[in-house]
Amino acid sequence: MAHRHCFAATRAALVIPVRLTLHNFLCYSQAVLDLRGIHTACICGPNGAGKSALLDALTWGLWGQSRASNDSDLIRKGASETWVEVVYRSRGQTYRVLRSRHLAGEGSLEWQIQTGESDGQARWRSLTRRGLRATQQAIQNQLGLDYDTFVHSAYLRQGQADAFTLKRPGERKQILADMLKLGQYDLLAERCREQARSAKLKADLLQERLHKLDQHQVSIEQMQAELEQLQQRQIHLQQLLAQQQQELQALERAYEHRHTLEERHQQLAQHLNKLSVNLHHTEQQWRAQRQHLLQLQELIAQSEEILAGYERYQTLMAQDRHLHHLFEQQQYLLQERQKLQAQQAEQQQQQLRRMQRLQQELAACQAQAQADAQVLAERERIENALHHYRQAQERLQSLNEAQAQAAALLEQQRHWEEEIRREGERLQARLQFLQEHLQSQETLAQQQQHLAQKIAASAAALAELERQRLYQQQVLEKIQERRLFVQKLQERQRVLQHQWQQEEERCRLLEAPWEEFPVGDSGAESLHAERLDPAELEDLDRPDHLGPSDPDSGRCRPTRALTGAKAIAEGAAEPGSEVTADPLFSEQPAESMPAPPTKVPTAPIWVCPLCARPLSPSLRAVVLKKHRQRQEEIAGELFVIREQLAVADREIGLLQEEAQRLGQELATWDERLHLQGRLQQQWEAEQERQRQLEARRAEAAELEQILSQEAYAQEARQQLAQIQQALQQLGYDEREHALQRGEVERWRWALGRSHELRKAQERRARLGEQIASLQAQLEALQQAGSPDSPLAERLAQIEQALHQVGYDGSLHQQVKAELAQAQLWPARLQALQMARQELPEATARSQALSQRLQESRQHFAQAAQELEALQRQLAEHPDVSPAHLEGIRQALQENRQELDLVLSQIGAARQRLQQALEQQAERTELERQLQQARRQQQVYQELANAYGRNGIPALIIENVLPELEAQANQILGRLTQHRLHLRFVTQRSGRRSEKLIETLDILIADPRGTRPYETYSGGEAFRINFAIRLALSRLLTQRSGSDLQTLIIDEGFGSQDATGRAQLLAAINAIASDFACILVITHIPSLQEAFPHRIDVQPSPQGSRLFIRG
Repeated sequence: MAHRHCFAATRAALVIPVRLTLHNFLCYSQAVLDLRGIHTACICGPNGAGKSALLDALTWGLWGQSRASNDSDLIRKGASETWVEVVYRSRGQTYRVLRSRHLAGEGSLEWQIQTGESDGQARWRSLTRRGLRATQQAIQNQLGLDYDTFVHSAYLRQGQADAFTLKRPGERKQILADMLKLGQYDLLAERCREQARSAKLKADLLQERLHKLDQHQVSIEQMQAELEQLQQRQIHLQQLLAQQQQELQALERAYEHRHTLEERHQQLAQHLNKLSVNLHHTEQQWRAQRQHLLQLQELIAQSEEILAGYERYQTLMAQDRHLHHLFEQQQYLLQERQKLQAQQAEQQQQQLRRMQRLQQELAACQAQAQADAQVLAERERIENALHHYRQAQERLQSLNEAQAQAAALLEQQRHWEEEIRREGERLQARLQFLQEHLQSQETLAQQQQHLAQKIAASAAALAELERQRLYQQQVLEKIQERRLFVQKLQERQRVLQHQWQQEEERCRLLEAPWEEFPVGDSGAESLHAERLDPAELEDLDRPDHLGPSDPDSGRCRPTRALTGAKAIAEGAAEPGSEVTADPLFSEQPAESMPAPPTKVPTAPIWVCPLCARPLSPSLRAVVLKKHRQRQEEIAGELFVIREQLAVADREIGLLQEEAQRLGQELATWDERLHLQGRLQQQWEAEQERQRQLEARRAEAAELEQILSQEAYAQEARQQLAQIQQALQQLGYDEREHALQRGEVERWRWALGRSHELRKAQERRARLGEQIASLQAQLEALQQAGSPDSPLAERLAQIEQALHQVGYDGSLHQQVKAELAQAQLWPARLQALQMARQELPEATARSQALSQRLQESRQHFAQAAQELEALQRQLAEHPDVSPAHLEGIRQALQENRQELDLVLSQIGAARQRLQQALEQQAERTELERQLQQARRQQQVYQELANAYGRNGIPALIIENVLPELEAQANQILGRLTQHRLHLRFVTQRSGRRSEKLIETLDILIADPRGTRPYETYSGGEAFRINFAIRLALSRLLTQRSGSDLQTLIIDEGFGSQDATGRAQLLAAINAIASDFACILVITHIPSLQEAFPHRIDVQPSPQGSRLFIRG
């Protein structure tokens, strides 16, 4: 039982509920269920009281899952939040889980552990993780089981007692594997497959690297020879470069001396040219200075004419300044005259505008006075109308007071009249709605018949789709079976291909030229016949006759036979040497061999390249034939496998097409199922609609009678009569009130006209004074426009001043023209003054230039003589051709480039040689890594197969099922008085082939024979389910794979008769010692009295309540 140790390593925690607290959870407002001291109890109460809600609270608190599809559905109607507290014991510790949910979607989760007690109160330490998911995962890890495993083993939920047995065979195995915690083997298998894929990838990469190295492999000896040739070429080039360098240096010295003389000649020529240019420039300067001296003397001779012209120029300037002063005075007086004329025009415009404004004000005052005279004429009529308005206002005030007293009664009157009207309209609308509805429902019977036909057709279509779905499952199982078969064929094909390559390598070695070893005069055939027996010849066709071999390289490993071959080879190295026969190559034992060594004459023999044994040519042909035959057998088997793979691929293709076709046909399965549900709901709705239709006919008749007799709103009618009576007693008439308000509005104009009359009386005297004042102002403005104003006097003075200035514009223009002609005399006077100053200096400069001209002529003659001497030296030294010198330099450069190229080639050759040596070492290392990677791939592939579903997990399940079967049969025998016996079947034959299929079927044997579990129903099916579920719980407890110490049975006894219920109670009592807490939900009174404790659930408007009895 090696697998039991594996279960102990993943042992789940002991879970015993202690206390359950609910707040606004489903039908509970506030409830506490304390299970301390309770071992076995039943939970009873009427339907809908909340019995199953207690178990939902337990699973929701621990796992966050329940029967509700949405956590918000768990909140009690009218509440905004719910929370559940679950206290449980596990491994000697007490834990508490608090989970809450808000209607807004927010939730919280707290997990705590009890650390002790203080003053009778428990102390808790938080174990909550960061985030709700992390906390839930920590709780699940501590519990050691998830929600599904708990439901499928320890919780027989209402309506799902057969949750395990009704699963498909593959799903049953998966549930059992989850209970036994076999999921770790899937993780191990996946890790091994990942490692195998990594090893295969690594091997492929290494093989590719080796292939690249083989493609670029070059002979090391060839590279060394190439390196020596390059080094010899280097020495030759270095010697040639030394000779050319000496010749080049001699020529360069001669060329440099000739070049120095030429440069000196060129410098003297340039200097002579520069002296010539300076001499010419000095002559030009001497001539220019002499010309300038003559000009100065001529200007000094014209001094009298220049002084007279300058005096005339000053006279014209004085006359121009005087005329310009008169022009400015004239311009100032003209501007002043223009300003005064503008002011005079503006003053006339202002006076005109003021007269217009006064005339408008006078007209307005006269119009107002006329209007006031009209109002004063109507004084008597306005006073009479004002008297009538005041009388109407007093009457209206008295009616308003009466209205205030009757306002509440009138409002009540309108309210009750509106109530009567609305009630009549509501009844009339309801009657109209019922009549229209009754008319629209006349075809109800025909619709119901059509709906029944639709339901029948949909049920038939669903049955056909169910048959197609079962057939699709069979096709998919067949596809999986063929794929497994193809995988096995492919594995066998790889093995055979590897063996064929090994045989090919051996045949190639046997057909290649062999080494010869001279060992004696008896010949190779006699020696080999002496050392190989017939049995060894018969075994040569087997792959293992070569000893242990490497499956990757196909080469024989060294064996003891290799030692004998080496001894023969070493003995044959020296003629006449003694060779001792190796007892490993002889049929006789070592004791029977002759003691003294024998002389073996030298003779050529052949050594097997596979096992290093001596081999004659005839025996070589036999061995080669055997290996060729073996290779042909492998090729034949490979051909058969290829044919089988092709057939399997075609079968898989056909099956996939069939599965695809079935999938397309079954695409409407969910739609059909939903349609069937909708049609059933429509049928139930039609039945309910028929019942409602009869009720509505009666209601319509009653409404017609009420409306015809006006027998509705009786209370409102009574209230309205009382209000009308009170209004009559008050004496208020609303029509009189309205007429009086109209009378007030009719005389309201008198109030405004009286105000106008009073204002007209007040304005009459004031308007007369304003009219007289405006008329006086107009007369004053008309008299202000006389010609004796100050502006007119100032204009006359400016006209007189203009006449006195006497400015002549033509004279001023003539003076300006003469002044422009006399502008040259100031410049000539300045030039005369400068000439008198420069004359002594110009005379001295002319003498200096004459002396410098004589010195330049002497320097030019000396430079010409030196140039002639240098030309004679150049004629004495021969010229070195630059082309010849450049040719020598080019040859030297080419030889240097060739030497550099040779040096680079030597470096590259050395690098290639180093790379070749490194690649050789790398190849050795890669071959070692490749061999190691292939071994790892093989090991991990075998481990993946061992950890796969058909490996260790399948073996564990095979070992567990007999124990589970025995436990279930023990309980089932007690429940059925040994009339039923179950058996688990893990393999069965296929429908179309004899190959076994992995399954987990349940077969039941009864007095009438053996049948599948699916053929049982009712009480017998429940007993079978109950026995299997209890056996699962007991098995998990006994095997220590999961310590499920809680058993919950929800509504499981309704299908049992009295005998069956007694047997179920006996079975529960029999396993009670294996569990810490057993809870049973039931409605049967006889069962309620059979339990030592009873938890009563009683509904109430404030929420269901819990009472523990016993």
